Amino acid sequence: MAGSFRNRKLFLAYPGAFKRQTAFGVAMANTDIDTRHPQTTPTYPGRTTTREQIRDCSGEYIIREDITSRLSRLRYGFDADAFLIAGWLAMAQGAAAAPSGTRVNEVQTITPVGGPITAGSWNYLLEMEGLVEAVDIPFDATAADIQRLLESLRPIKPGNVSVAGTLATTVVITYQGKLAAYNIPAPVIDDSGLTGGTLSVSTTTPGTSKTAAISRTTLDQTPAISFIVGFIDDTTNPDLYKDVVVNSVTIRGQIRGKVSVELDLLMNADTAEQIGYVVPNCVNINPIYTKDCRISINNVFQAVNVREFTYVYSNNIFSGDDAFPYDDIDVERLEHGDRTSSFNFTVYGSKGDTIYTLADAESVVPSQLLLGPPSGRVIVDMPKLSLRLPDDPITFAGEANRSAMQIQGTPFFDQLTAGTPDNVIYYGPETTTFLAT
Repeated sequence: MAGSFRNRKLFLAYPGAFKRQTAFGVAMANTDIDTRHPQTTPTYPGRTTTREQIRDCSGEYIIREDITSRLSRLRYGFDADAFLIAGWLAMAQGAAAAPSGTRVNEVQTITPVGGPITAGSWNYLLEMEGLVEAVDIPFDATAADIQRLLESLRPIKPGNVSVAGTLATTVVITYQGKLAAYNIPAPVIDDSGLTGGTLSVSTTTPGTSKTAAISRTTLDQTPAISFIVGFIDDTTNPDLYKDVVVNSVTIRGQIRGKVSVELDLLMNADTAEQIGYVVPNCVNINPIYTKDCRISINNVFQAVNVREFTYVYSNNIFSGDDAFPYDDIDVERLEHGDRTSSFNFTVYGSKGDTIYTLADAESVVPSQLLLGPPSGRVIVDMPKLSLRLPDDPITFAGEANRSAMQIQGTPFFDQLTAGTPDNVIYYGPETTTFLAT
């Protein structure tokens, strides 16, 4: 008789606000484990168990095995938005300040000066994060015309600006969408092609955002959370895992693709079935694309030539003898070792380019990785990034086999500068503080 195959869908639930356990060894309440986490591939926690064989007096026969330690591990990947990236980096680095500031969209006004405009056109040029584009706008363009022309610019794009008014009185430009709550650089207005007057541009409302600072904890132990793993269509009660700590976070971006995150989590292997647990709703995210990311090296944006990048933060959690108590088999604490991070990227270009010269000289320069559009992004700030070239720095990429340079970077600590080798800032609308209990 033919059997049937059941498609068992895995779920992993976690505290969606990135709360932490009140203490190591104290599991979170199920009501706090309230959100299903996205996964690109289903992954179930694995267990590492060490055993010691006990043999008879001849040494020939095994008479039993004693378990000496148990530790669970979960490695999985997912497509992410800025909030997820910020939350897991907060879990990894271990310290997070409360969000501060107010989200306000920027408003700029363009006003005729010296008389009515009667003929000609004016030019709007915007340089933002390495993208520079300009457009000519007729003097009698309607608000809808001006908005459409501004949306044709790569630094802006459709949906990210709203225009009211005309040059008959005043043009009011409000930045929104992916440019919401962002301090837009002042555009360059060329009014030499107009007849009857000139133009004055001003920022009437500067764009500001709400920010949350994330940094490395000064404690030996990083924060711990609890999560629940099970199957949506299975009657078996799901398992609660506690004392889950982040060993490493790997963030990758590749041209024309989504930004992906890989987590390496360590946790107590002692689980508990949760009777009657209601599977929560899944996170619906707006994934970050590599095209929305920027790399700044020595205060110069690499905006249009980025091929791929990888940022890795690792706690190097101790998982050997020091993680276990003297007389038990389950972990007592999971502390970080010497924390490390790296930032490697590939950009189109070749020898002679400024960035190649910097890396060839193994320069140490201020650098940033900006993940996501301005309205919701994570900035990894590296005040002193040591650049270098691999043994084979030049490669060829894409359908056209364009030359590209591989750059390796290591964030350095500067004792004279406040902060750590890689400071993280989250820009977003959320008011919740990461790592609250």
